[in-house]
Amino acid sequence: MQAENKDNPRKWLWSFLVIFAMSQIYFVRELLAAFALFVVAFAAMALVVVTFYTLQNCCKLAVARLAEFRQPVLNMAPVGREHQKAA
Repeated sequence: MQAENKDNPRKWLWSFLVIFAMSQIYFVRELLAAFALFVVAFAAMALVVVTFYTLQNCCKLAVARLAEFRQPVLNMAPVGREHQKAA
């Protein structure tokens, strides 16, 4: 009986250590899952920012090329004398 009494605290200690190790593994898994979600969210935001930046640069390049033409975008036909009064 005395050997059984000596092993009782040892069983409690091992039980506590197993529970502690399992809880640490659980927290590590939760932290890794949260980190993965933050990585996905950051990548999505970065993609949106890069897309808007690229679109803005493309628009700026298109306007610069249109300005280089120095031609009107729309050519108007001359209005005849009979239609000038109506306009």
